[in-house]
Amino acid sequence: MKKKLAVMLVLVLILSMMSGLSLQADDNGENGSGPEILTYQLVVEGFDWGPAVTRLIVELGDAVDADDIDVADFSVFFTREPGFRPAMDDEFDLVQQDANVVNAFVSDANGVPANEPSTFITLELEVHPGRGINPFTFVLSPMGNNWADPFETTITWGEAFTPTRTARIAPLTDLFDLDGVFDYGDITLQYGSFVPAQAAASNRPLIIWLHGGGEGSRNLTAAPDVAILGNRVTQLVAPEIQGLMGGAHVLLPQATTMWFAGSADNNGESHYEAALLALIDYYLENTPGIDLNRIYIGGCSNGGYMTMRMLFARPDMFAAAWPVCLGYREEWLTDDKIASIVDVPIWMIHDINDPVAGTPHEDSQRILDMLVTAGALNVHLTTTDGLYSDEFYDDDGEPWAFNLHWSWIPALNNAVSEEIDGVNVSLFQWMAAQSLAGEVVEPDPVDDPIDEPIDEPIDEPVQIVTTLRLVMDSPTYTINDIEATTIDSFIPFIDPDSYAAMVSLRMVVEAFGATVAWEGDAGRVTVVRGDIEVVLYIDQELPDGMGMPILLNERIFVPARYISVAFGFEAAWDGDARAVYITA
Repeated sequence: MKKKLAVMLVLVLILSMMSGLSLQADDNGENGSGPEILTYQLVVEGFDWGPAVTRLIVELGDAVDADDIDVADFSVFFTREPGFRPAMDDEFDLVQQDANVVNAFVSDANGVPANEPSTFITLELEVHPGRGINPFTFVLSPMGNNWADPFETTITWGEAFTPTRTARIAPLTDLFDLDGVFDYGDITLQYGSFVPAQAAASNRPLIIWLHGGGEGSRNLTAAPDVAILGNRVTQLVAPEIQGLMGGAHVLLPQATTMWFAGSADNNGESHYEAALLALIDYYLENTPGIDLNRIYIGGCSNGGYMTMRMLFARPDMFAAAWPVCLGYREEWLTDDKIASIVDVPIWMIHDINDPVAGTPHEDSQRILDMLVTAGALNVHLTTTDGLYSDEFYDDDGEPWAFNLHWSWIPALNNAVSEEIDGVNVSLFQWMAAQSLAGEVVEPDPVDDPIDEPIDEPIDEPVQIVTTLRLVMDSPTYTINDIEATTIDSFIPFIDPDSYAAMVSLRMVVEAFGATVAWEGDAGRVTVVRGDIEVVLYIDQELPDGMGMPILLNERIFVPARYISVAFGFEAAWDGDARAVYITA
């Protein structure tokens, strides 16, 4: 009897094991599990507060289809160097940082959604200034950012996997050449650079950006991509600004420490001053396709200070400057220095309550007042009073408030405008009009500033035509034939119920210079462009069967046809390419 019982138990055990093996072999996604996770690509993008991990493109041991994927079955955490450390040489303990997986889908090896079974899936992570994953570590001494090391990823899908990372992708950052190195005596400056496609046909302007105190190379241990992502310099190569500038070169020099170095003991002169001027000269001599009459220089904080040093040293080189939250002591200024730059167009940006002791708003105001007194005619100061996100919100539903030192946020987003000569223009519209040759192009107005009739006729400003091309189910888009890639949560698609082409409202707003206000409790969206205001409600049907606005993965999508009609844009559909064209 005991022998028979033992045999039966063995048979039961074998059958259960076989059943388990069969279930695992046939089950991709059922019961919350999937095939083996082999490798992954880490996707990092720049945002107003710095870099964020937006996606993981995951390679699997077996193919899966859409029915196998349920976002609730995935979890992700990172084992990493802490996000803040007091000193570089101090020992540290690794920390675990949990990510919020907000979307999961079958994709190809590039993270593009796939309609057929694939051995790749893409996991989208929550992006938020307070809850997202910032892959940088900030060290206080020597001060600066760098990629967290180690930064190991664990993905759980039924069981936990720690796959090998095969690539780190930064879509706009990867457009830069990051290998520039320039030696000047005992100083080595790294630099990143971007060359627009239009430079092959004719000379194009050059934008020079000087980073803040946290984005230096830390004695050549941090590459220029740290400076690009630390202050969202990626916006300089994104379609809006490139479109306004007609295609522009971008040069991003990187100090080994901070641009301020040596200034306190040398009447404001930086240790890097001669080296930076030599680098700029070298780059101009060795880079074809640059219009020497249209060189623009700007920077934030430390970089704002260094922008002023460059102007004082070579006022004849720069067509315009845009120092942001600069710090420049009163004792470093003289009447002769101010007189040397009185004819240089300058636009400063600074928050009234900047909390950093070395960069008070008073420094920008003082320079403005001295220049105006000296007779400057094209100098401006935009003073912000609070820096708020138009996309992210805190737990109370209020717009996320950024550090008041970070006035580079509106500057790099081209969200700064002033009325100049009766026309309301943005920072980069104004910049594009400045030239040492005096051949300025009237900027396209943001709205009509003329409220009363005038006796004298005025010339109509040149209108800049903008065409936005969006391909359904693709992250690739173009503005005025300049190609770029967006994150997956902005990818347009065809609504299966209304057959409307659904596009990201934020992409439309940024492309055509509109503003948007979101009232989450009411589900109300207000979009304003010039004197046209459009109010939309999430999930409320639009007239003429045009579909409805929806909220998808915390992003607002609207039917392309409706938003075009509402603002008087032209819309066209290319059925073969599955692409919508919106032209204003």
